[in-house]
Amino acid sequence: MKISEIMEEIRRKTNVLTIEEWILEEDIEEVIYDQEGAERENALYFEKASEEMSLTKAAVFFFVLEEQREMLRPVLKKMKKEGRSYCVFPLSLYKEIYEVVKELMWMELKSDRFILEVVADVLKGENLDVVLGKMEKRLKNPLIVIDAGFKIIGWSKGIEVTDPIWSVNIDRGYCSYEFIKEVHKIEALSPFPNSSEPFEVVCTASPNRKICTKIYDKGFLVAYVILLDLHGTDAGYRRILKQSAGVLCEVLKKSEHHGQLFASQKESLFLDLLRGENGEHMDHRLNMHSLHFTKPKLLLSVLPAKHLLDLSAEGHLREKLKEIFPMAFICEEEGLLYILCEEEEGGKLCEKTEKKLSDLTLKGVENIIISRKIQKSEEVRVAFHEISRVREAAEMIGENKYLYYFQEYMIYVLLLEIEKGTWNRFVHPALDILKNFDGHTQGELYKTLETYLSCESQMLLTAEKLSIHRNSLSYRLNRIIELTGISLDSEVERFSLRISFRIDRLATGIESKHKVLSYT
Repeated sequence: MKISEIMEEIRRKTNVLTIEEWILEEDIEEVIYDQEGAERENALYFEKASEEMSLTKAAVFFFVLEEQREMLRPVLKKMKKEGRSYCVFPLSLYKEIYEVVKELMWMELKSDRFILEVVADVLKGENLDVVLGKMEKRLKNPLIVIDAGFKIIGWSKGIEVTDPIWSVNIDRGYCSYEFIKEVHKIEALSPFPNSSEPFEVVCTASPNRKICTKIYDKGFLVAYVILLDLHGTDAGYRRILKQSAGVLCEVLKKSEHHGQLFASQKESLFLDLLRGENGEHMDHRLNMHSLHFTKPKLLLSVLPAKHLLDLSAEGHLREKLKEIFPMAFICEEEGLLYILCEEEEGGKLCEKTEKKLSDLTLKGVENIIISRKIQKSEEVRVAFHEISRVREAAEMIGENKYLYYFQEYMIYVLLLEIEKGTWNRFVHPALDILKNFDGHTQGELYKTLETYLSCESQMLLTAEKLSIHRNSLSYRLNRIIELTGISLDSEVERFSLRISFRIDRLATGIESKHKVLSYT
């Protein structure tokens, strides 16, 4: 226990101010009362003051003033110079203060026993709600757990939260902006080490004390625990809060819902953007991590090869992606890697970057889908949904490419948002005529028209792609016009046919998928 905690409890229990004190942040493990000659490490000594008092004792002396203040001056001065702690109290409070300290140390032992009981619960597999409920019962106050981005991820539910600010915070799932600001103010004034030492956050809008401790994992800040002091605290609350950090860290690690907490704060922020989080807290976090949308950005979805996932080598791939996009945000979600980077050329990546990405095929990447331009943080979630639809459509139509740009697949994304049973209403009737004709004659008129339109009506290019003579192509096109009555000179009709082929490809892909599923 820290000496400062002992002093705080003495002031609270005895209502007295010390006459004189020189206190360092030392740890105390034992209290010794009026014992001559003892020299134990981490011990706190109570002795009547005398001119001959030994200065060899290891930890702290509590001196009692016996009308010898001036006589003790040289001793106290020497102790201060040597960096030792001392305190001077009136004789009348000598035994009372000793009893307070003895009770405090007893509470410390009880706190340690309680933490061991909670550790046993964690080993049995108890979840966050159960552990917080047990801690709430012992501390007689509500506990709230927030992540490093100030999002509320759990709270004890046995005691009603009557603090109006925190009642609202829990309902909306985030800390108030004032609380966030005060935490950052504390850290700016006196940066905390990787320590779970409790500290108080003062917010004028919230009437109750808020005692916080930090949860760390491998040196990284994971979350905060907040004790909302509604009913007063006992002497052991600080020790329980401090030790609870490690216990709750293990609970969160075992929870499938809280895995993202153990990513970096930057990665957690990116995950929250993908999931559509916004509001004043998000603006604050974006500023903290210098993620500004002054320039358009792109969202990339990277599908790792199955063998890479089987080997658990995703970390190696992530490092390669960081080399290509050193300033980008990267995270993992549902087996895919996502990258948020700045656009390079007209809503796309430049040729050099595309080449670097194509080289990753040898390092275990199946394909990459690239979103449209993103102008605002709120659009990240929309882009996330859209590129998921692009991947779904690409699988259905049997595309086998390496890079997919959203712009090229917008029509498929639109179609997947529409009820599938209505798609045939938007398909040009010429496609059914050509399908039926090809079915009876084993012809290729359907493929010929699709290729001709995709080649922007260029005869030589179309003939080359179909591996036929230009005269053969002219014959096929005339036959198509004769069977369907379409006008290939009409820009509107050509557009309608191009869209129809895309709709038909997607519908055919879905039908094929359903057939495979019905057979298996």
